Amino acid sequence: MKTTTIASLALAGLALPVSATTLTFDIVGITNGVLLSQDYGDRVTSETDGSFSYLLDGGATPNVEVSYARAGGGDLSWWNEDYNDLQGVVYNEADGAAGYSIMLTADAGWLVDLRGFDLGNFGPEVTVGVSIEDGFGGVLDATAAQVLPSTGNPHVSYNPASPAVAQTVVINISTVGLGGFSDNVGIDNITFRQVPIPAPGSVALSGVAGVVLLRRRR
Repeated sequence: MKTTTIASLALAGLALPVSATTLTFDIVGITNGVLLSQDYGDRVTSETDGSFSYLLDGGATPNVEVSYARAGGGDLSWWNEDYNDLQGVVYNEADGAAGYSIMLTADAGWLVDLRGFDLGNFGPEVTVGVSIEDGFGGVLDATAAQVLPSTGNPHVSYNPASPAVAQTVVINISTVGLGGFSDNVGIDNITFRQVPIPAPGSVALSGVAGVVLLRRRR
């Protein structure tokens, strides 16, 4: 049991060179209701990139690209405020829409580690569906019903209950059944890291290091 635990800790240590980005959707020079640029969030290397702004915690994510899509096709829209207390959100403008998705895709040799995001509401209390999948439709975090309080209340933060780590991670927001309130559901502050995939030789070496450490402690 101890050998397995120490070896696992050594394997976890292989992902040490990590960095984190938060998509704040702070964009200057645009107006409410405009379509969000598909370039926002791609290969972030600094806190500002032209009119785009981000938060960086311990580094950047130059090996990750982000894409946005409405259910049924099309781009998402941007709004400045009043989605609870959030500033700068993206949402699906079409009334009665089924929802939207945000896809984070890492380069070969890298993984995306989704840490969480915020959800806001522009109207009366609603319940939405949230699921996190990999690029092949596999569930990384079980679908959950998320209650969003009405405008004027604090926003809701969503953190995956299970590790949401894959080369492609997809956030799905379902607004099925909300009718004219479907465009009231906005997302903000998507936080993720990029994690290097360890080489097979490094994994084997790490396991050996764990066994050696155990023997020394004995």
